Amino acid sequence: MFLSKKQIKNIKKKPAKKEELASAEDAAASGSAEAASSGAGEALTGGGSGMTWLVGGLALAGVGAAAGGGGGGGGDTPTPPPADTTAPTAPVITLDIDSGSSGTDSITNVGTFNLAGIETGAKVEYTLNGSAWSGAKPTAVEGANTIQARQTDAAGNTSPVATLAFTLDTAAPAITSSETVNANENVRTATPVYTIAAAADGNGAYLYTLGGVDADRFDIDPATGKVTFKSSPDFEAPADSGADNTYDITVTAADTAGNRSSQAVAIHVQNANVTIDTAAGDNIINASEASKGVTLTGTGEPDAAVTVNGIPAAVDGTTWSYTLSPAAIAAMGQGAETLTIASGGTTITKNITVDTLPPAAFITLNPNITADDYINVDEAGQDIAVSGSVGGDVKAGDTVTLRVNDTDFTGKVTDNKTFSITVPGNDLAADADRTIDASVTTADSAGNRTTAADTETYTVDSDISTITISDPIESDNIINASEDNTVVISGTTTGVEEGRTVTVEIGDGSNSVTATATVEADGSWSVADMDVSALDNGPLTVTANVSDTAGNSANDTHPVTLDNAAPTVSITVSNIGSDDILNAVEAGTPLVVNGTTTAEPGQTVTVNVGGTNYTATVTGNAYSVTVPVDNLTTLPQGTVNMTANVSDRAGNSAVQATDSFIKDTVVLVPLINTIAGNDTINASEQTSAI
Repeated sequence: MFLSKKQIKNIKKKPAKKEELASAEDAAASGSAEAASSGAGEALTGGGSGMTWLVGGLALAGVGAAAGGGGGGGGDTPTPPPADTTAPTAPVITLDIDSGSSGTDSITNVGTFNLAGIETGAKVEYTLNGSAWSGAKPTAVEGANTIQARQTDAAGNTSPVATLAFTLDTAAPAITSSETVNANENVRTATPVYTIAAAADGNGAYLYTLGGVDADRFDIDPATGKVTFKSSPDFEAPADSGADNTYDITVTAADTAGNRSSQAVAIHVQNANVTIDTAAGDNIINASEASKGVTLTGTGEPDAAVTVNGIPAAVDGTTWSYTLSPAAIAAMGQGAETLTIASGGTTITKNITVDTLPPAAFITLNPNITADDYINVDEAGQDIAVSGSVGGDVKAGDTVTLRVNDTDFTGKVTDNKTFSITVPGNDLAADADRTIDASVTTADSAGNRTTAADTETYTVDSDISTITISDPIESDNIINASEDNTVVISGTTTGVEEGRTVTVEIGDGSNSVTATATVEADGSWSVADMDVSALDNGPLTVTANVSDTAGNSANDTHPVTLDNAAPTVSITVSNIGSDDILNAVEAGTPLVVNGTTTAEPGQTVTVNVGGTNYTATVTGNAYSVTVPVDNLTTLPQGTVNMTANVSDRAGNSAVQATDSFIKDTVVLVPLINTIAGNDTINASEQTSAI
């Protein structure tokens, strides 16, 4: 028998129930490979071992015996199918409907979704907006939704998570504009007679449309909801469906999700033998408009006379015009003014406002554009923030302009009436007059404008400063023990003002000493008595730093060696006996005086023997001098003192070595006393001891 992958996957590792085993064994005994199945448990029994496996509802018994051609016992125990460790793929989760003006913006008024890619028998779990995982399919909420789904197969493997994010918007737009509106006859076709208004829902712009029995008489802007007549209405010849000068339309607002609201609107056309358009664009005459005069326009009955404040206007068919001269506007003074327009027995009024007073404006640049008001070499290569403040009626958002090097740089006024504008340092350095010209222009609600200005000067110092340390230091660039607490460092500068401070540092890489000097009128500088005795012997680095008034900095370095460790020297005589006595025999040969020293090879050792100096050259940390016999002869008898002196290359002197020997070269002559009293031995003395 062959098992399908699904049957193998569904093998359960728990023992089969007793009745299932019995049923399976009965089936096996009857020679059937497929036996009664049970929905409660599945097992597989091997024939030779008495073991039953129930697989996917199919009982297999006697597997071992069947493989061997029958018979009881001796069959192989079957191997369980391999474990399933492969996770299923993530489910596919999509909106059922992405409604509204776009099918891909994930804003919808239908919150249902579809789940695909689920394996048979798998368990599906969901989470909504971060909630705990649950097997219940969630219901979308109004507003933002993030739904996640995953599946776990029969073997316990869990898939990756699938995510669906969308906005559910089921609320229709709330129309807030009026249901009725009046419009004068002869109104121009470009003039809106009604504007649909709807409260925003935060999910995008609305789309406006028009309907109703008189919709064909109007146009609507789908983005703004402004409604205009296609042709100017005539009260005496109504064109509405009821022929009563009431035009019935229906306006509709649709949101991004596709929700719609409609409202019936009645537009009543009024009898107006004369009308006037908006004056000066906003019914406010500012200074600029007043200086040129303002032309008033309107409509009236064909070729009917029109007067403005009793003065005839120019009429052309159904339109009229009248110009308020600068003098007439000036005579009105400041504030509200009412115009009276009359034609054919109809009189209307127009309220306008004259406002020609300019707003107040002030601007002030901060006094230093840098910390020291200099542009130095480094700053010329950077961006410099130029800042300041404004006052008067200047308001946040007004534009400030800085003119530098024939180039304009702009920025906005902030809420606290300040500004900061970045200007390239190279433009500041290149500006011919070294002056920043700042200006700001502000306008009031009437359109009157005022420009304020300020200037700020600064200094450019782009000359490169230099500093040099004089060479050598301490005559040989070596500091010895006699110099190590009185080191003198000096040098020169260029492009640095008199009185500027030079900072000198001498360091060994771990520690350092510092001193300062002042630049003299000729650019020279010097620092004395620097104590470097505590620094490590070996190479030192001398660094000198200075900056000019503009902040241009310069530095120089110079190597020097610290050698303040004195050498050692010893002295001895090598060719006299161990008694350190020079006898007559030894004085007959030259005397060899030698010793050792830590001074460098090639250094001179001065040896003094009995007041006479002899010199030797250090070779391999040793030296030797020879005192000629003639010089030994002249040495006085007795103690002869010797000294040895040497200095290393740095000039450090060794502690003088001393030694001595004794000269004794006098030959002793034996003396015999008078014998027998008279140096004559007689007969009697001859036989006795003398």
